[in-house]
Amino acid sequence: MKKGFIGIVLFFSCFLFAIQTQAQVIKMGAGAELRGRPAAGLIAKTTYRLDFIDEKLRSSFDMMVLPRLEGNLDIHYSFFSNFGINAYGIGGVNLASNFGANVGAGLMYSFTERIYGYWESKYIIKQIEPEASIKIGVLIKL
Repeated sequence: MKKGFIGIVLFFSCFLFAIQTQAQVIKMGAGAELRGRPAAGLIAKTTYRLDFIDEKLRSSFDMMVLPRLEGNLDIHYSFFSNFGINAYGIGGVNLASNFGANVGAGLMYSFTERIYGYWESKYIIKQIEPEASIKIGVLIKL
């Protein structure tokens, strides 16, 4: 049931992102997540710029696909963007078996005009087993 719910959220998120691609920037990619339980996982990630609200805001949805299904819906607020480096704060919700909140920071580096690397460090606040998380990966601008 919960896997189905997270799958539906992912599908509709990607669908809504695809509808509004005309003037917005969408990036999709994959990476690895390192944390306590499980020790490591494979993630898929999508980001979407929210310029219509504030030019420094970006939404992000990432889903751990291996070894278990778990998602995060976050908002990024850029506080530094220069020389191909973008530093941002993170706040959001964790969509696991028990819901939680995310707080942290991240860096995104522009390798080319379309390829970006990212690093995020955040604390996942859950009622059961709160934990730290480090994510690294690559995004491609669509």
